[in-house]
Amino acid sequence: MAKRKKRVLLNVETSRGYGRDIIRGVSQYLIEHSGWTVYLEDRGLQENHDWVKNWRGDGIISRTSSYEMAALIAEKRIPTVEMLGDGKTIHSEVPGNEKTTAYLAAEHLIDCQLKNFAFFAYGNVWWGNLRGKFFQEALAQQRFSPHLFPGYLAGPLCIYPQWEAEYDQMLPQWLKQLPKPVGLWAVNDFAATRINEACENAGVAVPEEIALLGTTNDTLLCNLLSPPLSSIDLNSFQAGYMAAKILDAKMSRKTKVPKTPVLIPPIGVVKRQSTDVTVVTDSDVAEALRYIRTFGEEGLSVVEVAKHVGLSQSTLERRFREHIKRTPEKEILRIRIKRVQTLLLESDFPLRIICKKTGFATPEYLIQAFRRETGMTPKEYRSRLRKE
Repeated sequence: MAKRKKRVLLNVETSRGYGRDIIRGVSQYLIEHSGWTVYLEDRGLQENHDWVKNWRGDGIISRTSSYEMAALIAEKRIPTVEMLGDGKTIHSEVPGNEKTTAYLAAEHLIDCQLKNFAFFAYGNVWWGNLRGKFFQEALAQQRFSPHLFPGYLAGPLCIYPQWEAEYDQMLPQWLKQLPKPVGLWAVNDFAATRINEACENAGVAVPEEIALLGTTNDTLLCNLLSPPLSSIDLNSFQAGYMAAKILDAKMSRKTKVPKTPVLIPPIGVVKRQSTDVTVVTDSDVAEALRYIRTFGEEGLSVVEVAKHVGLSQSTLERRFREHIKRTPEKEILRIRIKRVQTLLLESDFPLRIICKKTGFATPEYLIQAFRRETGMTPKEYRSRLRKE
């Protein structure tokens, strides 16, 4: 009998960065091992799944998002690796290490010198519940207690939470009532987009009043927000690679199947502007910092900042030294250098274009300022960080 490649179904959403990185991980495994023909349906997590009924193959890697889908997959009676489930009757074989993730979130927000904390999740799902539980545990060790969104743990156990219309009314009210400044961890990046929108509508400043941290590091979403969203990279690439390895072992029946669940540790916090907060009690300095963050990336003078907050330049400089230990000029430069770093990493713009976009007079001056602030030239920074 002629050999044939095994047919594998990837029942993984392509609509979000987390799912796409899982697919990348599976792809990397296949580059190294080959031997499969992969079927991938371009879809979202909660779309109709009737097409599965007619699919025939040898194995499945699935982020099962409904009990109907779980039943369809079970009927196939073929090797399957589950990557989502409900945590009760359907278990993920490669779950994230939610404790490590929550402790990273708490550590990052504490490092922002914040004293108030909050957690936002909606619906009753195992991964969201664990993140909230361990976040509370991590903060309790530092004698803090987070404020929890009322929709957290709401409703019956489900595989993936549905956004309810009532949350649109609850969220702005909850955000306004939180003590400020506050570090708020969102259960995923989609939730963080809702929070960011609600903050904008309610006139709550991010990050000055709410330092917002997301989860999953969906770079498309994170960089679309204003300010760009800090988020925890859950390492879904590695989760996809491990899921492929487990499925390969199950299908071959010759290789020992790894004991599951295999906990996938997060890579870490990817810091962006949404948690780039300096906690100050002086309202004029806080407003000046917000103004610099909003308009400083392309160049801004100290005179303009002082005029905006209604202070003399000398008074503004004195208050900056008192509250944040640096001058307004240094703060403007810091914001501009951070923008340069972002453009070096996330674009292929030559230095002359980056220079124009960040308000530096000449590329030579930019190089000097960048080396003084970071210890390396822009070229060295781009090369080293991209390699890492």
